[in-house]
Amino acid sequence: MGPVMVIRLVLARSFTTKTLKRASAFRTGQVADWRDYEGDQVKDITTQMFLFKEAVRHSWNTHFAGNNAPESTEAQDDFSKIEQSLFRTLVLVPCGLKGKTEEYRAAPIPWLIVRPRPGLSEWPVQFGVRENGNMIWRARENLPSLKNVVAEFYDFFDWAPYGYIDLAYVRARVVDARLIASKGSLVFIEHLHCEFYIKE
Repeated sequence: MGPVMVIRLVLARSFTTKTLKRASAFRTGQVADWRDYEGDQVKDITTQMFLFKEAVRHSWNTHFAGNNAPESTEAQDDFSKIEQSLFRTLVLVPCGLKGKTEEYRAAPIPWLIVRPRPGLSEWPVQFGVRENGNMIWRARENLPSLKNVVAEFYDFFDWAPYGYIDLAYVRARVVDARLIASKGSLVFIEHLHCEFYIKE
């Protein structure tokens, strides 16, 4: 069974009917139309982002995690190139944005936004703050799922990046000035609580 089929089987078990319809459109080369959201023109790319996440997870666990020295500079550099290529192929190309490949992991991406999934009254997140040169992640807290609760995508994250990974978290930067002032800008969010949009 090839990796693409594995990805589709995993998605079929975990996504809602709505998400499966989006996945079908993606496989036929269709991406959601632009629509207005809180004054911004956005495209829903949640399906593409989860396909990308699963492709990264499968590639690392199959070909890198069990090899010698997955933490080596060579292994990390090689896999970073693979990850960037997967991001370009599965997310950017279907949206006509392949020229933005180099922006992946260079910094939080201002045009790739993360929002709470529909139906959530609160968004569970962990804020990160720098103390003495180290990033300290606070205990999880719940943010009200209001229109100002939005973040800029950085990457999918795993606490044990050199072993077998699940990439259960989204690492992102919040954009609301009041939250940044009171809490900080960097957040971890469980991926199951997120939807992803490209903002025009």
